[in-house]
Order: sequence, then C-alpha cells, then structure tokens
Amino acid sequence: MPSAPKLDPDRTVLAAEYAVGFLEGEDLVRAKRLSLIDEDFASLVEWWDLRFNEQHYRFMEVSPSSQMWTAIAARLSGQDNLAIGTAPVPKTRSFGQRFVAASILFAGALAILLLGMQLGDRELVVPEQVPADQPQNVQQLFAVLDGGDTGPALTTRIDPSSETLNVQISNVDPVALGDGRAPVLWVVPEGGAPTSLGMLEVDGIIIREISDAERALLQAGATLAVTYENIAEAPHQAPTTDILAAGELIRI
Repeated sequence: MPSAPKLDPDRTVLAAEYAVGFLEGEDLVRAKRLSLIDEDFASLVEWWDLRFNEQHYRFMEVSPSSQMWTAIAARLSGQDNLAIGTAPVPKTRSFGQRFVAASILFAGALAILLLGMQLGDRELVVPEQVPADQPQNVQQLFAVLDGGDTGPALTTRIDPSSETLNVQISNVDPVALGDGRAPVLWVVPEGGAPTSLGMLEVDGIIIREISDAERALLQAGATLAVTYENIAEAPHQAPTTDILAAGELIRI
C-alpha cells in the first residue's frame, strides 16, 4: 500500500480538521480547493477520515451497568460499603455529556495521531487508489467562488477528458434566495457576454456533461459567476440580479 504524503504541519492539521468537519468560512473553501487540485492533500484527508472512523468504532459508547453507577456514587459520597442497588441509577447521559465526551475523544485522537506523524515512528498508509481513466497529463480547470459570510460558496472543476462539469455549492441563505428562485451559474468569457450554465441545487454536488458550445466558453481566464434568478424565467438569457460570487477559471 502506498505511503501517505507527509505535508507541512499546517496542511496536515487542515486535512484533519476538514475530515472531522470542523472548518468554516475561508478555511473550508481552502480545504475544498486543495482536495480537488492537490492529490497528496486529498489522500491525507481520506486517511484522516478512515482513522477517525476507526476511532469512532473503537470508542463507541457503552452504557455501564447499574452496579457500576452505584459503586461510583458510593465512592463519591464516602460510603464504600453502600449496598449495591440502593443508590439511584442514572438511566442515560445528557446530550451535553455525550458531546463533551465525544469532543475529548476526537481531540485526544487528533493530538496522538499528529504526534505520531511528527515523530515519524511509523509510516502513514492509505488504501490503494483505483487508477483513474484519464491520462495524468490532462490539465483540469478549477474555480473558487466565495460570496463571503452571507453569499454562496462554490467550488467548480471542469474535466476535459470526461467533458464533465463538477460543482459543489453551499452557504445559500434561504431568506436571500426567496421563494421561486434558484442559483444560476454563469460563464463570462474574456471580452464576452454572460452565458447561463443552468440552475443549481441549493446545496450539494452537481456533476453533468458539458456541450460543445459550453466547452468553447469554459476556458482558462473565463469568469464563473452565480446569481439568484426566477425559476419560471428559465432558460435564462442574461443575469437580472446582482452577482453574489465570482471566480476565474485557472488551469491546474
């Protein structure tokens, strides 16, 4: 099995936080971008994800017996000889107690794993990757659209070999979106007019094939943008509202 790449400490921690789901805002956008354009970073995210899943199953919550709770209560009250079964038995732990316990376990696991990586006592491994169909020398187009704290966030990748468009969208404010509207993705070629690439789901990943006309527009240097448009007016000929997020297509 291939060894996991050893990245700098900043990216190592970023990959771990991304796998756990701790990231927000600019850090989340950065991690999403790296996972799409940096194979080493993506492999490390997958490794962390597997390790945290392993820790989850290793430390799954097990309810103590009633005798255990009774013995603990007796020790805390100084009544070591308290008869078993006479102390009140808590049936379940509160959500807050479970959350704190889980947070401590995850933090401890993260610290231990990071320390092991820094000491280099053993080599990190990731599952064998299935060889990709596309040639390794085919460059892809990538864009990050960040609408800030209140706007939508998108990561977009165009794969020339499979002629597919991959879009991941998040942070769509339902109040700002309003009823009867949907996010619309636009491509603006250098010196050209906006052309709609279609409506997007409010949250999630969209993967679809691109047409010959779209492929001619989706070139390095073109700008991708997103607006909120009325669904009833589709197909949209031009933006009718403000651009909420935009980013330039770059070749990776």
